[in-house]
Order: sequence, then C-alpha cells, then structure tokens
Amino acid sequence: MLADRIGRQKVVIAGYLALMLVYLLLFGPLGGWPLLVAVLALYGLFYASTDGVLIALAGPVLPSGVRTTGIALIQTGQALSYLVSSILFGLAWTTWGPTGAIRIAAAIAAVAVLVVALLLRGIPADAEQPA
Repeated sequence: MLADRIGRQKVVIAGYLALMLVYLLLFGPLGGWPLLVAVLALYGLFYASTDGVLIALAGPVLPSGVRTTGIALIQTGQALSYLVSSILFGLAWTTWGPTGAIRIAAAIAAVAVLVVALLLRGIPADAEQPA
C-alpha cells in the first residue's frame, strides 16, 4: 500500500537502506533484546519493501507476451541470489569472523542501495502506475 502511495522506487530503496542498517546495527553499540527487536523489524521491513515491490516494478516494463516468464525469471534470480549470498556470507564469517563478515555485508548493502537507485532512475514514472 505504501508503494502505491509514495512510489515503488522509493519503497525499494528504503528496503535496501533497512538492510544496510541491519548490518550496521550488528556491529554497533546495541546488544541484547533491543538489538534483536531492531534487527528483526528492519529485516522484515527489507523483505516487505523489496520482495513483492520488485515484481510490481518489473511487471509494467516487461513485454506483455513474456511478462509471466519474465517475472518467474526475476523470482528465480532473486532466490538464487539469496542462496549464493548466504553461502558467501558463511564463507566470509568462517574466514574473517563475524565482525569482518558483517562489515563486508554492510558495505555490499551500501553499494546495492546506490546501484538500485541508479538502475531505478531509468524506469519511466508511468511504469510505476498500476496497469
């Protein structure tokens, strides 16, 4: 609903910012229950802001004849990306420890925010409107 009100692009970017905050909080001064609550809330916000909204962004820019296939490929790519990133995070954790792995993940999330913002600039404003 928020994406329909303020725009899908803003919501997706906010979702990636929430993910970056998750990683920043993990090596910040918070601990215990406050950290757990903040991280779970921000991670949930990340998923809510990106998972379905990504498909809503993609639908209007995909040709109608291959829209379903395109959406399926996007979902597959997203799932495979989650798998690969989980494996790489585990390797980073094993190699550089939790602090190193979390800092690398935070840096990658920051780069992702910039890349997503740049990529979304190319989507015309009318593609954001529901079909």
